[in-house]
Amino acid sequence: MEPTWPIFFRDADGWMRMFDSELSVRRQLEYNDVHEEAYRCWDVRGRLITLEANGNRVGIGHVSEHRDDAGLTAAIKRFASILNVDAPKASAGGAGPVATWETLMRISRGGKKQ
Repeated sequence: MEPTWPIFFRDADGWMRMFDSELSVRRQLEYNDVHEEAYRCWDVRGRLITLEANGNRVGIGHVSEHRDDAGLTAAIKRFASILNVDAPKASAGGAGPVATWETLMRISRGGKKQ
C-alpha cells in the first residue's frame, strides 16, 4: 500500500517535519535515525508508516491500514508547544492535518491565524 502524501514525521524529541515526496525523505532523514526507529510517521490520512533503512538508503516501508488521527493531532499539538505557540484549532469544517500544519508554520513565523 502506498502512502498518501504529504507525510508527517515526529522525532523522539517531539520535533516534526512534513515531506511531500519520498525523494525528500531520502534526502533529509538520516540513515542511523531511521535504522534506530527514531521517527513516528503518519500519512495525510492518519495512517501509520514505518520507514526502512537498507544499505545506505532510507525509504518508506509499511503503510498500515490502521489510522491514528489522534496520534497525529497530539504530535502536532506537542510540536506547537515546543515552538511556544498555541496549536491551531480545527475548524468546524474539519481542517485536515495539512491546513493545521500550514497554520502552525505561519504562526510560528510570527504570522496571524486566518
